[in-house]
Amino acid sequence: MAEQARVPAPPLPKTVVDLINQRKSMRTRTLNDDVEEIHLRMWEQPDYRRYFAPIWREETIEGSFIDDDACVAQMVRKYAGENSFPIASHANLASIRHSLLVVARRYGLSRKERQQMVGGQVVERGDDDEFVA
Repeated sequence: MAEQARVPAPPLPKTVVDLINQRKSMRTRTLNDDVEEIHLRMWEQPDYRRYFAPIWREETIEGSFIDDDACVAQMVRKYAGENSFPIASHANLASIRHSLLVVARRYGLSRKERQQMVGGQVVERGDDDEFVA
């Protein structure tokens, strides 16, 4: 009995770029992706990070959470324009503010989460607004 000739496998991609170009379904980048990357790049800048510290309104830099978030959104949009982040550089401030809230929750940095922490532990509020450990 004669052996059947096998067709050789197609060559594997040689580089990551070749591999990405071969992907069957392309994932599109979103505003949240841009904002998260910018957030990580800017995190170590004290002027940026100080807007995330307040968890109570009276501690805010500009007098309200919305104003503080708008300041951060402006910083993000400026950085995006200077560093080739096309989605974030053209987004409106309200969209960037919302995206920053999403990113903050990804890292456990939302104000609501941090308000519910006591001694590094999350506590739940009871029905009578008392904290329950």
